[in-house]
Amino acid sequence: MTRTLCVLLIAAGVSSWFVAGARAETERTRVFFVVDEAVYPEIKDGLDAYAAHVSGILPVDFKPLVAGFYQMDPPAIRAMLKKEYQASDVPVVGAIMIGPIPHAVRGVPQPPEILTPVPYYYEDFDSQWFDDRNNGFFDRVVTDRSANPIEIWTAWWVPPSNKPAEQVAMLKAYLAKLDRYYRGELDGRDGMIFIAGNGNSVEITESWTVLMDDAMRSTGQRVAKVYSVDGQMACAVLPEPGSEFKPEDLEDALQNGRYQHVHLLTHGAPDGFYWEQAAVTGTRLDFNKFHQAGANIITTSGCSNGNFRGANRGDADYSRSIGNLLVFSPNTITVAYYGATSPQSTGVFAVVHTPLYEYLDPEKGSYFADGYFRLRNSDVCWGTNHYMFRGADGKALFGDPFARYHKVEK
Repeated sequence: MTRTLCVLLIAAGVSSWFVAGARAETERTRVFFVVDEAVYPEIKDGLDAYAAHVSGILPVDFKPLVAGFYQMDPPAIRAMLKKEYQASDVPVVGAIMIGPIPHAVRGVPQPPEILTPVPYYYEDFDSQWFDDRNNGFFDRVVTDRSANPIEIWTAWWVPPSNKPAEQVAMLKAYLAKLDRYYRGELDGRDGMIFIAGNGNSVEITESWTVLMDDAMRSTGQRVAKVYSVDGQMACAVLPEPGSEFKPEDLEDALQNGRYQHVHLLTHGAPDGFYWEQAAVTGTRLDFNKFHQAGANIITTSGCSNGNFRGANRGDADYSRSIGNLLVFSPNTITVAYYGATSPQSTGVFAVVHTPLYEYLDPEKGSYFADGYFRLRNSDVCWGTNHYMFRGADGKALFGDPFARYHKVEK
């Protein structure tokens, strides 16, 4: 692939992105289902129904890649993806990684070792990875990002359980949830932004609000609430004077709201959200209080809350991942989630997330993973030392890659 100039024009609330690797939105494309051979027969009917929903509204078809993935290592899986990508007679744009598919892990040797999953490893087939310490974890990556954008996006369906039988049951339930979502039974309404902690200002609060408002406009929706100490708009929700929000403020906002999109800007870890002395963790959230509430799409700014391993150190504990728990809970309406896989935030600045939001607009004929792909291949992700890409740990998309805003009745 060759680099295309990326220009951001902001004037009167209008932005335009020209991105390397962008594809014509009406071109028929293909997505892989990457699923272990022991799991596929159990969920095939659900996958077929999901594929039918998506193909009915977008020019996408699906090809299952079924093999003994649980017994394969990441280099072998990457080689298979690359081979299938190159051999396909239809342009391949993405891969849905179903179940705890073995994933590349990046290690940071500051004892104890910090371990983060690296979706980018399966998205760029040309970068070179090195395990310098020969311990099974990648230490560095070599790539010229200016001339080598990613080839595909990935979306991760990792059930929040460490038990294989429970994982299969959760995948079945999630596919049933997606069936309801595409039938319009889980639609939320409007957007909500929750900002807490020291990465905040009036400008940051207003920029996220404007970005989401603009992206939602064609669907007749808007940002309905903004939780922020610095909120100055009519929809602002403020904490007590001189105070920050309490954990129950975020819990109540999620459990008692039914939104299409929520953005959370806080500090983070694989198991939750943090600010000041407050913490909201997935293992302590009472999901019985959601009652089909929350948000269809949740995006985050903060460290590590996109680490689907559920832990920054030691063995994976999928049951602790806040993103997995929100997506797979039968009591939430959440079908898609985005966050940072490493202790490097996805960033507090709304402007760099412009494609991720703009391509949720159904009038563009696009979808969540399309925006993720464009974000990955935009200027903010060129150069492996850039804040938005540092260490190649980057970002992860959980759940339905084809989620997008739905029009609602006024």
